[in-house]
Amino acid sequence: MASGFPVGRILRQPTVILARMNAQAQEYYPQLDSLRAVAVLMVIFSHFLAGGPWGDYGVRLFFVLSGFLITSIILSHKENMKVTGASVAVVARNFYIRRSLRLFPIYYLALSIYLLLAIVSKKEMGGVVDDWVWHFSYLTNVLVFLRREWVGPLSPYWSLAVEEQFYIGWFWLVLLVPRSRLPAVIVLVICAALSFRLAAIVNGINHYADVLLPACMDTLAAGALLAVATHACYQNDFAQVRTWLQSNAGRLGWVVLLCWVLLVLSSFGLDKENLVRRLVTNSLSSIVFVYFVYRCYQGFGGAIGRLLSTPQLIAVGRFSYGIYVYHMLVLLVYRQYLSRWIPGIAFSERSPVVQKAVDCLVLTLLTLAIAYWSWVYIEKPCLRIKNRYSEGLGST
Repeated sequence: MASGFPVGRILRQPTVILARMNAQAQEYYPQLDSLRAVAVLMVIFSHFLAGGPWGDYGVRLFFVLSGFLITSIILSHKENMKVTGASVAVVARNFYIRRSLRLFPIYYLALSIYLLLAIVSKKEMGGVVDDWVWHFSYLTNVLVFLRREWVGPLSPYWSLAVEEQFYIGWFWLVLLVPRSRLPAVIVLVICAALSFRLAAIVNGINHYADVLLPACMDTLAAGALLAVATHACYQNDFAQVRTWLQSNAGRLGWVVLLCWVLLVLSSFGLDKENLVRRLVTNSLSSIVFVYFVYRCYQGFGGAIGRLLSTPQLIAVGRFSYGIYVYHMLVLLVYRQYLSRWIPGIAFSERSPVVQKAVDCLVLTLLTLAIAYWSWVYIEKPCLRIKNRYSEGLGST
């Protein structure tokens, strides 16, 4: 063996990479929280005031964020296992327990409140009494597809069902697929999602098929592809790609702007059953939102950076999950029980615009207050329990 051969450096390589991954996983990116806030504010803007595709944009942004963050976490777990020798069973158990502690408590609390209100008031509320099994099983999206219609105030839970279904299967795909082949597999998943939507159109299946997991996978996988491109374990694999992206940032900005214009035109100008809209909306969303997630991950500068770094927006992003879970429940209770007590109701006949603005303001403030209370007294205590289930994981 040649005396200059770097044996020590090679033996230290896994530990060095692990240290970098753990540092990356534990580093906080506040602008990503602000992006969560933007996503959920688009949703409540659509549901409380304006309608239109803004809520769908917010959901697609959440999908890209979820694909990016969850894939980054699983990659850290996977590489950590090589160094620590943790078993797949331990890592899988802890991963799913931690996900459950993050998502289940307020989701099932909100569902229970819906169910109780429906029983007490004897009102349909989207059939929650008859369909509770679907919602409690995270199958709201499947129910929407089978019914070929939205299911009342619980309709937004279709996206939560998609994300939960994604978490269940994606963990194993990222964990078991060899590191070198994972980028290609993710690209194939994106192509498969496009093929699924095309097959649905060719076979005359209505646009509610687009809420099923396979139809949404290109948006989720686009975020996952970004995770691969930025994760420490791939630091040497995509160096040339990252250099090219950085040197062409200006041109890419114009491409993203064009995609955004096309996305808005397709959303407002085409019917939901239109072939072009059903095929390209997710793809355009993926391009636009992957760009913004990447820029927030790196840190926007200038006026946009200052806006995304405001403490208020970051705080809203931290409890954005609660805002999404509760906002339609707040709308339901407000319309049925509280609106008569809200100042400004007298304007309803003379000025519907003023009344709608008052309703939107009150609904937003109520939702933010309830979500913040939930974050402090329910979600954060559950997150502290997560620390008990860190064995074998490469990030917290």
